[in-house]
Amino acid sequence: MDPDTESLLVSTCHALGGFEDRSERMDDTSQVYVMGDECLECLKDIKKFIKYYDEPGDNVVLNFLGKMGVLEKDLIPIMLLNTPANNSTKERLVLACIELMVPMTWIIDIKALQEIATMEEDSSIVGNLYAKTEILRKYKKAFLQPGVLGAVFAILLKPLEVEHRMRTTRDQAVIRLGLSLFRNLVAIPDAESSITGTMEQFISSIMQEELLRRYQDENIMALLVTLASSASDPQLAEWNSLTLEVFYYIFSGIEPDDLIPTVNGSVKNSQLQDMLNKEQQAKANQSTAGRKRHDRFGTTGEVRLKDGTRMVLHKNGALFTPFENQLDEIKKPRAKTKRQIEFGEYKKNLSKSGALMLRNLAMNMLDSCFNPLFGSLRKDMEARRERVKEHHHGQYLYLMGFLLKYQRQYSDYLGKQYHERKRKMTDRQLQALKQEYKENMKQCNFGLVGTAVQVKSVFQVVQMMREKSELKEWEMVRRAMDCFQEILMTLHAMSKSSDEAYKDASNSVQNNLYYEGATLELFLDLARNYKTHSKKYLHTLTRMIHILLKTLENYSKSTDYMYVRKKRTIAKKKAEKAAAEAQGDGAQNAEAQANGDLPQVDQLDLGDEGERNGQERDQDEEEAEENEQTHTMTEHKFLFSEYERRFATENIVETYCTFLEDYKELNETELHWTSSMFHRIAVNCANLAVFYKLSTLQLFHQILQDNKEPTRRDLVPTTNYIVHQFFKKLQEYPPLIVEVMFPKTNKSCLTINVGPEVAEQKAEAAAAKKEKQLENTEMQIDDTIPLSDQIRIAVMALADEEHEDLVEWVHDLLKDAIAKRTLMAFRSETELAANPDLMESIGDVEDIPVVPTTPVQTRALRVEPRFRLLLKLTGFVREEHDGAKYKIPRDLPTDTISEFADLIKAELDKGPIEHAEYNFAELIKTMKKKASSSRKKSSGVNGQTHEPKDAPVYHSTEYVLDSDEEVDEDYLRAETDLRKRHKAELEEAEMQHREQEEANARAKSHRAKEQILQRMRERRKAARGQPEAVGGEGPEEEADQPGDNDNGDDQEDLGRAAKSTSDVESDMNSDSDRDADRDRAAKSTSDVDSDDSDLGILSRRPSSMSRFEHGGSGEPSISQGTPTRKRQIIWDDSEDEDMAGSDVESGAAAGLGSGDGSDGPPPHKKIAFEE
Repeated sequence: MDPDTESLLVSTCHALGGFEDRSERMDDTSQVYVMGDECLECLKDIKKFIKYYDEPGDNVVLNFLGKMGVLEKDLIPIMLLNTPANNSTKERLVLACIELMVPMTWIIDIKALQEIATMEEDSSIVGNLYAKTEILRKYKKAFLQPGVLGAVFAILLKPLEVEHRMRTTRDQAVIRLGLSLFRNLVAIPDAESSITGTMEQFISSIMQEELLRRYQDENIMALLVTLASSASDPQLAEWNSLTLEVFYYIFSGIEPDDLIPTVNGSVKNSQLQDMLNKEQQAKANQSTAGRKRHDRFGTTGEVRLKDGTRMVLHKNGALFTPFENQLDEIKKPRAKTKRQIEFGEYKKNLSKSGALMLRNLAMNMLDSCFNPLFGSLRKDMEARRERVKEHHHGQYLYLMGFLLKYQRQYSDYLGKQYHERKRKMTDRQLQALKQEYKENMKQCNFGLVGTAVQVKSVFQVVQMMREKSELKEWEMVRRAMDCFQEILMTLHAMSKSSDEAYKDASNSVQNNLYYEGATLELFLDLARNYKTHSKKYLHTLTRMIHILLKTLENYSKSTDYMYVRKKRTIAKKKAEKAAAEAQGDGAQNAEAQANGDLPQVDQLDLGDEGERNGQERDQDEEEAEENEQTHTMTEHKFLFSEYERRFATENIVETYCTFLEDYKELNETELHWTSSMFHRIAVNCANLAVFYKLSTLQLFHQILQDNKEPTRRDLVPTTNYIVHQFFKKLQEYPPLIVEVMFPKTNKSCLTINVGPEVAEQKAEAAAAKKEKQLENTEMQIDDTIPLSDQIRIAVMALADEEHEDLVEWVHDLLKDAIAKRTLMAFRSETELAANPDLMESIGDVEDIPVVPTTPVQTRALRVEPRFRLLLKLTGFVREEHDGAKYKIPRDLPTDTISEFADLIKAELDKGPIEHAEYNFAELIKTMKKKASSSRKKSSGVNGQTHEPKDAPVYHSTEYVLDSDEEVDEDYLRAETDLRKRHKAELEEAEMQHREQEEANARAKSHRAKEQILQRMRERRKAARGQPEAVGGEGPEEEADQPGDNDNGDDQEDLGRAAKSTSDVESDMNSDSDRDADRDRAAKSTSDVDSDDSDLGILSRRPSSMSRFEHGGSGEPSISQGTPTRKRQIIWDDSEDEDMAGSDVESGAAAGLGSGDGSDGPPPHKKIAFEE
């Protein structure tokens, strides 16, 4: 900013106003702020200055305003002077001040400043960070004056009172300004104070607590809670991101256990406790207990080695320090690995009243804000709305994890408090204590955090973790891991709940979570790929892996079967397109075959030249899509021991050793995470060799030598066991002393753990198993491709694998066969057709065996599927008695053998360059074997056989026919009785239904007769000119005079009525006939069922059942106006597997399926029939 502009800005600021002495008394030194004549215009000019000089990372106008103190000296006095804003002028002045306060108090993004400084190569941008932070703290202190925040809240409340559809753009801007100012103030960090600091530094370190108290007094906190609890309302959802930011900065830098009081009622002060622990540790290290008085002075000692070498040590306390440690002290220390620095949330100081205030706020958020706020934010993130920025994702994860952890710890506190008070209570007071405990536990209801444990929310956190790890944004990965481990802890607590609904919900979410194999692979990758991340990241990673393995182990033990779905990459099949091309453009293929060129499998039929030019772009896009890899999902049975064994790698051990380097600063819980993982690897996985590395053993030696109190619980026994096993193995395997210098692979670990002999045997067994699989593997090429092209593909595939020698061997075999055939009469198919007498000479032709001459050829015949494919395509056949031996059959014409040899020779002459464009994995496929019909029991953990608990065994027809010895006679007898009972109940229900139909038909016929007679009487009266009587049939009968001759007319009317209703009766009779036919069909079906009863085959439900179950529209039919009775019949169709397909159209709508969407047998159904 040039000097002229600076002087103009200074004069504008001075024109705002100033403090003047208005008192007439000499002893009164108070001053009153007086606004300038053009105060509002000056405020607008300052705003223009800020916009004009707004640059990324730095704004010289804002820095200049901060140095001048405009906010404290002018803006706040102007705002207080115009409060309350009861007219438009005052309101405009207050609003103009707020418009300047928001950019002046804006948050400093340290990460963004570093990126800008790196790009512009200007370190001054970050160098001024301390000065900018001090200016912001002055602003924060100025807002603590009484009435300032109240004035802002009053301006903000006016547009909020306006109905949403009546709000203007200006109203929305005012709301955003007010919330942004509240956010900026809580985001300003307090200064760090020390014991020897001044009072001003101490006041600067507790401004956040005072600001929150002002928020509470001015009802700002109530407004924020209201906005958060109403975030699910579309009218208030647009403020959810700003509300999230405010609460994030309120709770950042605070641990949940800092808000929870101890059992005796006092609040835990973790910072003070840490300082006291460090002081006690320092005193213990300097303690002279057990030493003599002269040990305080200089010490001189002599050390004599075995070879006679003498070494003199001069050091205070040398007699109490190990000799090797004193020698190591004079060595140059190894440079420590530089770890990344995280600019996380700063640690805040809390008093007892501040902790109580934040505890009440956290409980209010759990009670009314958690589900609406996080549900609304999750939807906005999924929809990628503009109001949700990138930094909101990290705040979302932190706040969710904080509240979940607080709820869990508060629930534990209530339980401990209840048991502590229970011991001091009498029986009369115990009932009231239980009631109080139940009321308090309602605040920890899992339904209050239901949004966090939904499947969508869990997978959203996992997806964030995966995406940010790919982008190497490790701070976001750490926050995602923090949130995820709290979700796991909540799910674990739900599984231990006494409420079955919570247990089912927890099992469902965990089943969906662990079902995705990619999720489990993600955690393995995070543990393996740790390099130089920060200490916070390593701490979070270690804790998350510990919690994950514990919850996964507990869940796997609670279920009999557990499956995971893994993604497998496959390529699209292009053989079908090649076949379509061969059919659509046969002439081109014939020409290509004549020229000896292999047609491109992925070539498209482009038509004529003009059409090809017009569709070139579309075809390129289609080819690009076809070349893309697709994926398929396959299910695998999950074994926790197998997944646990995958953590027994050198990389993961190095990660935990890095975490253990600071073991002196870790507490017992953190050390337990490491010792638990070491125990899993050493004992559960039986892989001790992965620890036999020099750096790891040195660390263990240091831990055992110190033997500090926190390490004695878990870590010392574990490391002692590993070191003891190392020296024991060293006696058995002396080369281990050299192996500790080198990295550990799976092969080397196996050799160390079981010995070289056993490792070699296992390697041989694995190789034999692999060869056995290759021997049973057969490959094929799409039959739609011509045979000559199939041979070319097989030759190119072998050449691509550098097996040209095998292809040349096949060519030599074919040439040798042609030479042997020259002396035989059976030479060609043409000659055979011309001379049928030559058929008799076939007996003189013999099969030509394939005799390998090298071990490579012998092995290729057994374990090379592609080589065997080439033999098969060129006419070779296997020996019947030995599948590893081949021969050229005698019925293969010599001309065909010659063609095959020429094809192979021509393809070998092309070279590997022309073969590079083909994807042989797509062209050559493995032949799928037919599935075995025998039933196999699924093996569980450690090879044990598991079957579903209390699961009924269903005998299908094929199973009974294939295994007559396993048929259970009692089961068959029970099935026969059940079928007979069903049949009797069905017949009774059908008979009752038929009687009901007949009764309905008779009533319908009677009503039709009455209606016809009524209409005829009315027409007759109208013809006679008599007025129509009112009141129904009674008055009409009275209207007929006794002298009238109506008997004949009545008889005629009855005859016509009977004739008119004959159709109804015929319909009824036809229905009866159809029912009789149905009974006969059912009888015939029952006869067949009775014949099949010996096989245990369940009778199928008659197809006419849907007539009784449904009323035509898929719903149970109930006749209106007729009293009905319902009879409940139990129909067991669990054994009828084919009934689902037959009842899809007739009875699925009424609930005849299984009801739960599963493929298993449906439960017993209660079907209502009309009577």
